[in-house]
Amino acid sequence: MELQFSIEGQVELHRRIAGLSDSVKDWTGTFTNVGKYLQGFFKNDVFLTEGQTFNEKWVGGPFYNRLQRTGKMRNSFIYKAAGDYVMVTNTAPYFKYHQSLLPRKKLPRRIMMKLDERRKQTIIKQFQAELINKANRG
Repeated sequence: MELQFSIEGQVELHRRIAGLSDSVKDWTGTFTNVGKYLQGFFKNDVFLTEGQTFNEKWVGGPFYNRLQRTGKMRNSFIYKAAGDYVMVTNTAPYFKYHQSLLPRKKLPRRIMMKLDERRKQTIIKQFQAELINKANRG
């Protein structure tokens, strides 16, 4: 008695895997989407809730009203995406003083950029969806 077997679709599977290895080297689209998402989140949700979205409500201070009134810091979030990274930052010169962990006397800390668990999960889901798309296109 002789036993023989064959795998259907082996050639197609091999091509798909080979194509996938090339496509996973460039994540520009996904990093761009993540950058846009975080930029909008920091600009809108964080400012609308005054940090409460992180459970870190901003405290008042002598210049608190100016923080929201001018909108300069709120509108200074930018991102830069490439094939292997995304950078999100705020270009307002005084942003670093609000975000910093350094000891302070006058200006209270007001967190505006933070990756909490919910944001991390949203970003992971974007990468998972793109990986599935790349596999299906492979």
